[in-house]
Amino acid sequence: MKKILLFSGGLDSLCAWFLLGKPDCLHITGHSRYSWKELTTVKQIQKACPEMELDIITEYSLRPFELPDATIPLRNAYFALMAAEYGDHILLPCQLGEQSIPDRSPDFFKEFSQILSYLKGSKVLVDPVFPNITKQDMIAQYIEAGYPINVLLMAYSCFSEKAGRCGKCKAC
Repeated sequence: MKKILLFSGGLDSLCAWFLLGKPDCLHITGHSRYSWKELTTVKQIQKACPEMELDIITEYSLRPFELPDATIPLRNAYFALMAAEYGDHILLPCQLGEQSIPDRSPDFFKEFSQILSYLKGSKVLVDPVFPNITKQDMIAQYIEAGYPINVLLMAYSCFSEKAGRCGKCKAC
């Protein structure tokens, strides 16, 4: 199966890229209020890791569906659907404690894999990657494996549309 990692530039996707053996990546901007920060981070990480195979999709906007708290219902479903054009083993990092979100739930991963398999006429797996470990565990594994700390410090997540980290949103 061809693996494709949905890469946001956050800690989860960065750790996943290293810990899973540097699979090909796909970044989808979505044009949310904070997308410009994600795209800037993704490009910085790619510059620091020139071996990263990365495709970037900028054509689709999910901004009309973005809620006041920056949540985009069905966001991971949209992203997995687009990723199915690039690979049949879609890596969508989801750590312990996030499974209560509908498009990060065990049922989502199982049922969306079935839907995509049906639509493509071949097996597609949408894989949560880290469903049984915490973000702290991911970071510990990354550090213990000896991956570069300077790259880890480039990872970035914040839902504010303003520059810098707001320190208030769920991502911060």
